[in-house]
Amino acid sequence: TYGFSDLTTLRNAIHELNDAYSHAVHRWEHYNNALSEYEMIKFLHQQQTENSGTTDMNMDMDMDIAIESPPPLPEHLSAILEVEPDPFVICPHATLRAPLGRHHMTLNINAEDVVVECDSCVIDTPGTHFSFGPYAKNVLIKGITMMGATESSIVFRYDGADASFEDCYWVNNDSVGMHGAVADMNSTSVVKFYRCEISDVKQSSSPRAGMHGAGNAATSSLTLRR
Repeated sequence: TYGFSDLTTLRNAIHELNDAYSHAVHRWEHYNNALSEYEMIKFLHQQQTENSGTTDMNMDMDMDIAIESPPPLPEHLSAILEVEPDPFVICPHATLRAPLGRHHMTLNINAEDVVVECDSCVIDTPGTHFSFGPYAKNVLIKGITMMGATESSIVFRYDGADASFEDCYWVNNDSVGMHGAVADMNSTSVVKFYRCEISDVKQSSSPRAGMHGAGNAATSSLTLRR
């Protein structure tokens, strides 16, 4: 069957894309800064040459400085920034769990146009299921049931992330303190839910859930931070 069937392989593939995208963005920013500097130097040189006139040939020769433009971004890096990546497809009806002894197997998404989709699959792992970095734009998570989280299922800690969830469900998730069991978001992120069941209010019988060890305390499934 085509698709990912274990959490470790899926996580490594997503993080590999993150690393490549982050590297491409940094190289593009370096190129863009170098190009701006080149254009400024070229402009100032032309202005100085025009102001000097043509009466002093030696001066003109001294000011005839060769200015080379920065090399363009390599094609493979441009492709990472311009071409949408292939979707990460999980095997239908698969249940993905963290390996024995691994309690934090968060799928961190930090690239544009990432799609993680499946047909009725489950991610059942403690910690956090998905987190989103500053480069996570136009992300789509589709068809996944998320359960067993202990530190909020989905987390947005960086400014500007943009993600949509379609046909997703949350079951038996928990979080730390008063954070939402389903989502803990900052106020600058854009998060959309379509045909999702997000009524997974945090239920806990642990002492930290209530005063004096009282059980069955409940908090909101979603929290919004400034």
